[in-house]
Amino acid sequence: MAERDRITTTLIPARVRLFQPTQRPIATRGEWVETSWGRCRVDGRLGQRHADVYEALLFVADEWAIGEDGGAWLLVDPAKVRRRIARGQHSTARIQEWVAELMQAVVWIRAASLGVVEESALLSDRQDADHLPDHPGKVVRSGERRLWRVRLGSATVFLLQHDLPLSYDPGPITQLAHGISQAIARHVLTHKVLPVGGWTVDGLIGAVAGPLAGSDRRNARRNLRADAEGLGAIGVSIDGDRVTRVLQRPGSVLQRPGGVPQRPGVCRLGPGRSGSFRPLQGPEPATLEAAAQVKTPAVASEPNPPQSLEGRARPGLAPVGAGGGQP
Repeated sequence: MAERDRITTTLIPARVRLFQPTQRPIATRGEWVETSWGRCRVDGRLGQRHADVYEALLFVADEWAIGEDGGAWLLVDPAKVRRRIARGQHSTARIQEWVAELMQAVVWIRAASLGVVEESALLSDRQDADHLPDHPGKVVRSGERRLWRVRLGSATVFLLQHDLPLSYDPGPITQLAHGISQAIARHVLTHKVLPVGGWTVDGLIGAVAGPLAGSDRRNARRNLRADAEGLGAIGVSIDGDRVTRVLQRPGSVLQRPGGVPQRPGVCRLGPGRSGSFRPLQGPEPATLEAAAQVKTPAVASEPNPPQSLEGRARPGLAPVGAGGGQP
């Protein structure tokens, strides 16, 4: 599968600040984060390293499938995930800890353009698969290494169904030294249309971190400028107090500047795309309807939720649920 065809994430998580703009997040409970694009709540710990793992799992997945339990599963080589995150600087054991925290975190998302995600999880399970990695000519010295089977939480299924998919290589973002820089890079990559003159540094800091003052704001500015070179490789340029999105020639940077694919049919990529949606075990249902019927965790959509950019839901993905109260 070509890298340009891989889904990395969707638009709303970066817009509503689902992941804290730090690599050392604190545990939160019952706190709603308000933004102009919607609001979210996380009971657990979700920071930029968790976003690194979440995006890497989706990006490097070898297969998308429906398991015998009716859930949506990814088949993933953990070595590919490890190499994708900060050039392999973190151990597999540490990545497993971040995966566990992704499974433990319970999220709520309410956005007018999306609908309602109610008390759900981004990932719900991780297992060692029976499959062995295909590595001809290489020796695994630490024993037999197996692939992972990662079960998507109903929040992720809902986002893949209703939200706008984004496709970019998460590797360069994971190499940034500071969480504020990672959060701003992810936020900027959700925008297809740039404001005239770009963004202000303080405006972007406020968009991803909320109101900051004093030393907190000064530290955020300093950390952002310390990552200026890495941000430039991604296509985010800092010039004084302004931040712009640089449109480079294809192949001139480490990742494509076009974070939002524009060619026709892009919303059919991901689960359900031809040639990559194969069962890991048992019979394969025709759609994600079976996964959508799993009630734990629950996801609800508002009446008449908005369709994708093409005016219709993505083939192969069915609505996760209906209902959901108001905040």
